[in-house]
Amino acid sequence: MRSLLALLIILTIPTAYAASEDTHIAIKYQIRSTRVRPTPSQGVTTVNIKIVLHANGTIEDVVGVEGDKPKQWELKSRKLGHHATGAEYRVIDSNTIVRTFADPKTHVYTVKIAVSGSSCKADVTFALKPQQKEFAVYSTKLGTAAYYSQLEPFDIECKIE
Repeated sequence: MRSLLALLIILTIPTAYAASEDTHIAIKYQIRSTRVRPTPSQGVTTVNIKIVLHANGTIEDVVGVEGDKPKQWELKSRKLGHHATGAEYRVIDSNTIVRTFADPKTHVYTVKIAVSGSSCKADVTFALKPQQKEFAVYSTKLGTAAYYSQLEPFDIECKIE
């Protein structure tokens, strides 16, 4: 809890959000993908993540994908640490927080956010679990889960709002 409070103090900007004491982080990136089934395809999709670090130690986020059939996933009032389902947040050090989502079968999706003053940098990774060859993720073209051999994030932007 002390680490989260230290991170919140570092991230808090004494301007528009000073009254609320919450920290708002926006991440946007493109993802180059190669779908292998059900129908092979290659493409690029935009992903937006909005994170709110509340002064009371809880976290909320919305992860959205743009496309023909967009979709959003939301977490409300999430505490730091391990959770049986959904994403979890961990404080790495006074300037770094990590959001991790472990798909039950195929992969681990990680967003690492490092802050410096009033700016931030994000790194996004998709890693296959042992003995897996494909990522099972939502397809914005199909509107359902599909299987991909490649998920490559690029043009990653991070802002503290």
